[in-house]
Amino acid sequence: MRPVTLDGGTHFLPDHIPFPKRQRRLPTILDQQEVALLIDSAGNLMHRTMLMMLYATGLRRAEMCHLKVSDIDSKRMVIHVRQGKGGRDREYMPYPDMYYASGLRDVHGAQLPDFLEHDVMPAVAAKYRVLGGGKNSALWGASLSGAAALYIAIQRPDLFDRMIIESPSLTVGNGRLLRDSVSLTNAPHRIALGIGTAEALDAQFPDAVTLNAGWVRLMHSLAENLKVAAYTQPQVQLTVAEGAHHSTAEFGNRFAAGLLFIYGPEPARPTNGK
Repeated sequence: MRPVTLDGGTHFLPDHIPFPKRQRRLPTILDQQEVALLIDSAGNLMHRTMLMMLYATGLRRAEMCHLKVSDIDSKRMVIHVRQGKGGRDREYMPYPDMYYASGLRDVHGAQLPDFLEHDVMPAVAAKYRVLGGGKNSALWGASLSGAAALYIAIQRPDLFDRMIIESPSLTVGNGRLLRDSVSLTNAPHRIALGIGTAEALDAQFPDAVTLNAGWVRLMHSLAENLKVAAYTQPQVQLTVAEGAHHSTAEFGNRFAAGLLFIYGPEPARPTNGK
């Protein structure tokens, strides 16, 4: 690489020449009514579906345009991004996983805590009058997004003081999330966990009974791990819904109870040694 000579005789390699800083602006955040108007303005079903897909998943435009039906795994509630930006496949999970993305090592879920802290939360604060800080923030997640919420609870418990985590995919990384929840020093102050006893259906999984029993056991283990975080000793509520499936409708059925728990009154503290 040939050096560049500037006025005054100073020599620089092109890679060492400082560039002016680019101005970074916060994105415009649409409220729910604006999003609904945008989606309803679509002229046909295809365009409406595309807008809803972009809004619900956060895909880039080019990634959405290259999406195929075979890339959508409705059983696992996963979308595979093939040849995304930079020509790479992407999975937004914290760890490589042999079940959800066999052979794929380009995972980006570990970037989620920083993205929420430095991009999403400032954008929300710029648009709405909210109280800042983890003590005034809560996070909800279900299925794979529940696994993402749990990852944040483990890695950055200061970001959100309260969480609702429904049917998290604890099998991600061959159970690494559950192993990472052992011997925590800190965790969010209140965590509402939920799972159904019929998450896997017999029509989808021949061994559904065994799988469902195993997933419930994993959730009990997770609840116990979180309860004994050394410094914070969080309040944890586990709801096991009899006969509930792995679906957004079932997650919604437990949402109100989760809110009441994470925002309910503090339990009375014992006094006078009682």
